[in-house]
Amino acid sequence: MWKNIMLCSKNLLRFSFIRSLGISCLANNHISREYSSIIHPKPRPRPKIIQVLSSRHNPNKPNIFSRVGRQFSASPTDWQRLKPVTDAVNIASSSVSEDGEFVHVTWDNGENALYPYAWIRDNCPCTKCFNINEDISERLVPLNEQNLNDKASATTVDESGQSVHVIGTDGHSSPLDASWLFDRQLCRKKPLDGYQPVLWNAHEIEKAFPIFDYADVLQDNDALKAWLEALKMYGIAMLQNAPTKELELIKLGKRVSFLREAMWGLISSIKSKPNSYVLAYTPKKILLHSDMMYMSLTPGVVLLHCLSLPACTGGENWLVDGFYAAKVLKEKDPQAYDILTKVKMEHGITGIEHGSYFEHRMSKPTISLNEEGDPVCISYHEHLRTSNVSASSVEEVAEFYRALKIFSDILYDPENMYKRRLLEGEIFTVSNIRLLHGRDDFVVSEDKARHIESGYLDWDEIDSRLRVLQRGK
Repeated sequence: MWKNIMLCSKNLLRFSFIRSLGISCLANNHISREYSSIIHPKPRPRPKIIQVLSSRHNPNKPNIFSRVGRQFSASPTDWQRLKPVTDAVNIASSSVSEDGEFVHVTWDNGENALYPYAWIRDNCPCTKCFNINEDISERLVPLNEQNLNDKASATTVDESGQSVHVIGTDGHSSPLDASWLFDRQLCRKKPLDGYQPVLWNAHEIEKAFPIFDYADVLQDNDALKAWLEALKMYGIAMLQNAPTKELELIKLGKRVSFLREAMWGLISSIKSKPNSYVLAYTPKKILLHSDMMYMSLTPGVVLLHCLSLPACTGGENWLVDGFYAAKVLKEKDPQAYDILTKVKMEHGITGIEHGSYFEHRMSKPTISLNEEGDPVCISYHEHLRTSNVSASSVEEVAEFYRALKIFSDILYDPENMYKRRLLEGEIFTVSNIRLLHGRDDFVVSEDKARHIESGYLDWDEIDSRLRVLQRGK
C-alpha cells in the first residue's frame, strides 16, 4: 500500500511540475519527446564570449550573446566600465563646496553638474563598498552604517580626465568614471533610451511597416536589436518565414529572455472551430482589445504566430495605435481625454484551465499616464469590460461613457485602423500596452483550420535585452 501511495505522489508531483510549465502533453503515462528537453534540459557548459561569423558583423568584434538561444557571456568585471549611454566625455575640472556637502564637476564639453557627497558615498564603487565579480555588483554597506556627517574634503581628476577621486573627511576615496558620472546627472529628465514612440495612423504605418526575417532575428544580433527597436518605436513589427510548427514561439522567447506564462500556459493554441463557445476559436469578428487587461501586471508584448491559414474570405487582422488615438482625442476633446485618464473601468474574466477555475478582475483608467503626462498604457478590451465604473458620481459615469464613445469612434475610424492578414509563417509582435488588435470575420472555403499560437513577453525583459545589446557594440 505504501508503495502505491508513493507512486501516486510521484506522478502527482510530476503532473504539477509539467502544468507549471504550461504543457499538457501526458499520454499513456509518459511525456512525449517533443517536450522532454523543456522539462529535463541537458546541462550546458558555462557560456563564453562568442565570435559571430556573419558577414553583417566585424569578425574581430566579440558578441556577448550566443547565436542561438539565451546564453549569456560573462558580464564586465567593473560596473562602471560598461559602455556608457553617451559618447565619451572627460572631466575638465572638479571642486568641493565650502561646506563639503556637494561636489561640482565640469566636463570638457562645457556642461556642469552638482552631486551631493552623500549620493557619491552611497554609490562609491570601491571594493569596500561594493562586491564586484564577473556576474553582478552588489552594495556591501547598508545606509544605516553610513555617516551622513562625513563631508567631501577634496577631489582629484586624473591626467586623462576620464575619472575623478572624491576624498571624504574620513579619508575614504571614491573613484568615479567620467562618462558614468555624466550619464547620472541628477534632477534632469532622463532620456527614453533613445526610443521615442513614433505615432501612426493606417496610412502612415502602411508606408513604414517594420518587417524582419525570422531566421535573421534568431541568428544575428543586429537583426535582433533592429526588431526590438522597431517594436519599441512603432509598437508593432512582423517576422516572416518562421517555421509553421507548434511551440516555435518558445524559441523566439528564449532569444529575448523567456515567455511569460498565463493561466493557459506558455503558449495558447487558437484553432478555429465553427461551434466553439469561445469567440476567439470561431470565424466570428474579434473586436478591438488588448490582452489580459483584467490583470494588475499586463503582458507587455503579444506574439501571434500563424501556423495554418485556410483559403477564406475576410479574416484580416486589425491594428490600431492607441497612443495615436489618445493624441487625437486630447486634441479633439480635452475634457473627454481627462476623464479617461482618471475614471477607472473594470475588466474581468472567469473560466477554467487545466482543471482549475479562475476569476480575474482589475480596474484601470482607459488611458494611463506617466509623470510627464504622456500615455503609457491603453486599457481597453471590448469583449471583457464589465459594468463596473469607478466614478465619484452617477453624473461622472454618464460623462465617462460619452468620453469612451468618442475614443471608440477614433479607434474604429478606418483612417486609424491598419488591416493586414497574418499569413502562414508570419509572426505579429504587438505592444500590448499601446496597440489594440482585432480580426474581421471570415468564411472558410476548404477543410482546414485557421491555427494561431500566441505567447507573451514582458517589456522589462525586452528593455534588458536591448540595453545589453547596446553595451555589446
